Amino acid sequence: MKINGTSSAMSQVRIQGSVATRMNGEASILASEIKLDEARGSNVEAKKEELAELQEKVVAVEAAQMNTLANASKELKEAMQAEQQTEKTDKDTKTDKKDPVSNEKQNENVAEKVHIEETETQDISEQETATYMHVDIRL
Repeated sequence: MKINGTSSAMSQVRIQGSVATRMNGEASILASEIKLDEARGSNVEAKKEELAELQEKVVAVEAAQMNTLANASKELKEAMQAEQQTEKTDKDTKTDKKDPVSNEKQNENVAEKVHIEETETQDISEQETATYMHVDIRL
């Protein structure tokens, strides 16, 4: 199973989440600074551009995080399906290899039942066609 790959992907998702959270915090601080500077009458164009760039980066990091999660989920599903298929194959193999004598006995029993049914059918048809003459013998 691809647990190691999925585990590393989850670590990457956590790190991306931390980066996105940190960047959102910076964006909030920058937005507050812009409000304060506007109230003071200062020029805020540079800070607004910086805020826009920061918000774009946040969106990019969050998109990367979602992409990493989607890939990890896909890999995990594939690994689980492969594991289930392997278990099913192993179970089938173990059943076949578990007791070959038992499988042979089952095959013999089936063949014997078929033979008995054929014999019974033949006996019934012979009885119907043959007429017996009863003879009494005294000793």
